[in-house]
Amino acid sequence: GILFALVVGPSKHTIYPEHLPDAIRPLAGETRLDQLARMLAGHPEIIFVDLRRALIAGKGWSQLYFRKDSHWNGAGVFLTYRELMKALEHAGAAVTPPAEKDYRLERMPPGGRDLSGMLGVRSPELEAALSLERIPAPRYRMRRIPRRAGENPIFMKVSCETDDPGRPRLLMLRDSF
Repeated sequence: GILFALVVGPSKHTIYPEHLPDAIRPLAGETRLDQLARMLAGHPEIIFVDLRRALIAGKGWSQLYFRKDSHWNGAGVFLTYRELMKALEHAGAAVTPPAEKDYRLERMPPGGRDLSGMLGVRSPELEAALSLERIPAPRYRMRRIPRRAGENPIFMKVSCETDDPGRPRLLMLRDSF
C-alpha cells in the first residue's frame, strides 16, 4: 500500500563521456541500465527514476559530480531530488518538486572528497564542494536510523518525519550516493 521508487545513480562516465580519454569510448548498444529500464517498464507498481536525461540536460546549469570523485555534488543531488519528486508527484504522492529559486548554490571550502584520497594518494589540489542550501525552513526532520551489528556500513537508512499528518513520510535506503 505504499509507493516504491527505485532510483539508480548513473555512472559519471555516462553523463560526462566527453571527459574520457580518447582510448576509452563508451560501448555502443543497450546498457545494463537500459535493460533494467525496459524490464521495469512492464511493472507499473515500481516507480523507476532514470536520471540520465535530467543529469545530461543539467550539465549546462552546473558541474554535477565532483571532478575527482564518482559522486554527485550538491547540484547533482538537487537534480536527482527534483526528478524523484516529479516521479512521486506523477504517481499521486502529495509532494511538490523543488524549484531552483528555493535553493542557493554555495561553494564550500575544499575538502578531501576524492578517489585519490581514498586510495591514499595525496593530491595538492583539493576541490571546493558545491552545496545546495534550502532558503525556506524545511518542514521535515531527518533522522539517521542506526545500523544493526553486521550490517554493511556503506548502506544507510534515513527517515524523514513531520508532525503534519497530511504530509507524506519517507524511509530511504541508500548507499554512499
